[in-house]
Amino acid sequence: MKLLVEYMKELLKEDPMGFAHDLAASDKFGDQFFGGNIGKDAGREIKRAFNANADHQFLSTLDTVHWTGDFYGLKAMKGRGKDELSVTMTLPGDVFDPAAGLPYGLWVKGRITLATNEQDNMYSGFHGDYGPGAEGSEEEVAHRDKSSGRNKRPTVSKNYKNYAQLERGNEYMEKMVRDGIPYILDQSTWDPSKTKSNNEALIDNWRPRGIIIVKDDIADAILKTAEMLISGGHSAPSGNTAKDIDHFSAGVTKEIMLTSLDLGVPIYDTERSKLWSPKQNNIKEMRTYVRQLLMEVPLDDFEYLTQSDDDVMVREEVANYFKAIPQSVNIYVAHTDDLGWAYRLPNEIQGKVSGFKSRGQVTLTDISNIGKLYPQIQRAMNPQGINLLYVYPKSFEVPAGADTFIADVNPHYLAHDLHHMLEGVPRRGSREKDKFSSLIKEYLMELVWLSHGGGTMEAEQVRDSMKHTGRRLGVSNPDILLSDLFPGVKLPSGDFDLFGDIFADYLKNDGDLVLGVPEQLSMKNGDIIELNPGSKHDQRAQQYEKKFKDLFDTVLDPLKGKVAMFNIFEVENREVDRARKQAEEKMQVDHGPLIDHIKSMGGEFKYFDESYKEEGVEELIFDTGLKSEKGVMDPEKFTAQFPKEVEGIEALGYKITSAFDGFGQSPVEIRLQKTSMKESVLRTYIRGLLAEDVR
Repeated sequence: MKLLVEYMKELLKEDPMGFAHDLAASDKFGDQFFGGNIGKDAGREIKRAFNANADHQFLSTLDTVHWTGDFYGLKAMKGRGKDELSVTMTLPGDVFDPAAGLPYGLWVKGRITLATNEQDNMYSGFHGDYGPGAEGSEEEVAHRDKSSGRNKRPTVSKNYKNYAQLERGNEYMEKMVRDGIPYILDQSTWDPSKTKSNNEALIDNWRPRGIIIVKDDIADAILKTAEMLISGGHSAPSGNTAKDIDHFSAGVTKEIMLTSLDLGVPIYDTERSKLWSPKQNNIKEMRTYVRQLLMEVPLDDFEYLTQSDDDVMVREEVANYFKAIPQSVNIYVAHTDDLGWAYRLPNEIQGKVSGFKSRGQVTLTDISNIGKLYPQIQRAMNPQGINLLYVYPKSFEVPAGADTFIADVNPHYLAHDLHHMLEGVPRRGSREKDKFSSLIKEYLMELVWLSHGGGTMEAEQVRDSMKHTGRRLGVSNPDILLSDLFPGVKLPSGDFDLFGDIFADYLKNDGDLVLGVPEQLSMKNGDIIELNPGSKHDQRAQQYEKKFKDLFDTVLDPLKGKVAMFNIFEVENREVDRARKQAEEKMQVDHGPLIDHIKSMGGEFKYFDESYKEEGVEELIFDTGLKSEKGVMDPEKFTAQFPKEVEGIEALGYKITSAFDGFGQSPVEIRLQKTSMKESVLRTYIRGLLAEDVR
């Protein structure tokens, strides 16, 4: 019963209805307020209600970026992590969408103190709006800058008085609240349909995670400079990275790379591809990933659920499947029950697993890096081959795999995995476009020129439409066009992955490819471009058949000598009890003394922050149970008010990265990182505890 009561309290504490009720009961807006501009007290009240009712675990999963049109201004932001920033929010793995088309972004991680689906519902203003004059004298603002930093707030709001009449638990009224409030408190209120310009969040106690580049020409310049830092071009690198960046680059490119070096964070494009990182030890990163595998499976233990199924291949058939291309493709399997490897976990234990390592595909690495850890696997690999390493659970069930941990691998998925490997190859020089889609567009333009001539209205219409629609090829239904171009080919992915679909069929048919000629092109705007194909079109199709075959023969060359890992390990909901117990046991082994110490303070563990996995850092979030009379906004103030508790935490080998009490409304929540346990500090701390017991 006690657990149920605590569970219900937790539910009541964090939800949109609670947020609306808190603001409806507030006296900070005034009796005559019916929506519009608000003052400081009302703005702070909104932030207090947000902190008390938001699902901070969900918010911590969002990727946040501060955008700017002037990169040189980002340098001045170093060391200003206490100043609240305006950022956009992006779901994990989604493409970054620049605010107002701004060309540069600083990817940051911190605590979200307010979030809305549309920035115009907040109007938090700029950093300068919170300076001398508006927020006090120069001396007062300077003091605040050195202590808690500048805190932003909303300057507009709707009227929440009528929300007091809405009842919790009433499904219709709950929906009224979720639809009516502009803020993002949890996953149910994340609503991109409300976004007209861009969403906005305020983020505090932040630190940089990366630099985001929007423009292709700047990204290309960074890639070229990164290559020069390795090869040196006409002059060898000096070994001093800052000096070499200054030598090999210029202008904003130099400024971006020097800032990346200064902050110690990578540079990404908007699709999250890493353009350059000041941390060069990629081999070490791969070792960390692979070292955690609990078991090497014998290399001949590669079998499948049913060998009679036409779509399922046994190991000896793999070589025959790839005989249409000159490269050697090899497949290997490893098994583990370490939940840290699971790419998906049930909601009940999300954030509760210690030592989380990877989701999905791991970055490509060389065979030699695998061999340093697992020589058995390396000996079986062809040094010039293409290698796929699949990770399966050792005893947890594979989805759709009944009670076995062996999965089926069919030709279609193999071809797609090869394509994903290809997309993961580090790019050199300029960023290459999709060669396969480009060749299709080139072929279509040839057909249009044969039918209507170059420079005609029809030719320009097709060219312009293809240019602006990417893999959809400028037509209303790409699947129909692809069926005309590649007769008899199954297209389960369609425009989502043209290469994977066609390449899979090419391999399955032993390198046989027939290129068709469409009768007409049905364009995206509804126009019909008649091709009326004849003998010239058939001749051109035969010429391009050879081009496509040449492409298939060479497109995988960059993968030779490479290894990519694909994670097939997820935990089904029916196995959540077993996984929860295993996670708790692992948590006790990894962090038992810390958990006991926090419990002795009256606190409890909340969740892990997995967002730092790229940096190899794991953060633990605890509710300490400690209430502050003076308010806590940062680790320094927490340490000053609770020195004994902090001493115990540090003695166990952890450091506090942030501390916050919701403006005095809640117990202090802290975030911890594992450091190293100092034996001398631990001894002193234990002696102090023993002395207290004696007294």
